[in-house]
Amino acid sequence: MRDLMRALDAAGIDVELALLDAVSGPPPPAWDSPATASERDFARQRILETRPHVVLVNYTCLADLLDAAPAETLTAILTHDVCWRRAAVFAEAGARQDGLRWDRDTETVLLAKARLLVAIQTEEARILAEMSPGAEVLLAPFSMRPCPIATPPRPGRCLFVGSDADHNRASLLWFLDAVWPLVLAARPEATLSVCGTVNHRIKKTFPNVTMHGRVEDLEPQYAEATVCIAPRLVGSGLEIKLVEAMGHGKCCVVNERGLSALPPECRDAVLPAADANGFAATLLRALGDEDLRWVIGRRALDCVQCFFNPERTYAPLIDRIRRQAVGSASLCDVSAQSGLTSSPRSASAS
Repeated sequence: MRDLMRALDAAGIDVELALLDAVSGPPPPAWDSPATASERDFARQRILETRPHVVLVNYTCLADLLDAAPAETLTAILTHDVCWRRAAVFAEAGARQDGLRWDRDTETVLLAKARLLVAIQTEEARILAEMSPGAEVLLAPFSMRPCPIATPPRPGRCLFVGSDADHNRASLLWFLDAVWPLVLAARPEATLSVCGTVNHRIKKTFPNVTMHGRVEDLEPQYAEATVCIAPRLVGSGLEIKLVEAMGHGKCCVVNERGLSALPPECRDAVLPAADANGFAATLLRALGDEDLRWVIGRRALDCVQCFFNPERTYAPLIDRIRRQAVGSASLCDVSAQSGLTSSPRSASAS
């Protein structure tokens, strides 16, 4: 969300980010619960006061906030993922899911409240178009500028970065239980750094693994990493930390779910692995082959430059917002307009 806000600001689009966290009233039962009555009242008031050209909600669960937008306003959802598909993946893997168990029909009703759906990856853009044939669908993944690291890594150092989200916990625990012992059996000196709040609800300890928790500056961690891992057991959308590691020129080992979220042209810019044995073998190969790491790292940088740079990533959405402002606004320049978007639990507009 922050990178999108920066891109809109750089494009001269005035944005009001309305956070729902401070809205009074009973809290929602889950992070992805539909908007509460208090949140809907808050959004209605902000839209009435700002009269935005575009109202963009951050996550499909907040689509009810769009009901307050006037007919001439472009209503949009920053989807992040396809909720029912994500729930199905968790159920199939037998993994614990935080939040609601969405079904397709419920999600379809909420998607119908928006005229514009913003998808984070190509396959989900296709699914959203099928679910909401009357809406425009644009692709706008996470953006990043390549920032290669020149210093040599620490030999044998692996890196995982993730928040305390259900898919990160399930994926990391799978790696630590099923893959890491195989790695240590072949390479006892290997180490793993885990950064981010993903460790908050992991009580077990593992050999040669350091849980750093939240890290303000990840640059030193990326600099020390010989290989980055993205063991995506469950989840949907785009693996943002995978793109971030690629943007640092790191050789990344991913499983099929993480690979499929990348643009097809980028799938030779990471090292794929099918199962626990394959993941361990691929990781060991990468740890021991500097030339391979260099080749994959260069491809990763090229991929990020081509497909995830801010200008390419957000150009279609910025162009659509500008066209909406010109079509509905009259004499005011788009840079002087404001709009409202939201994210669980926050909201904003342009």
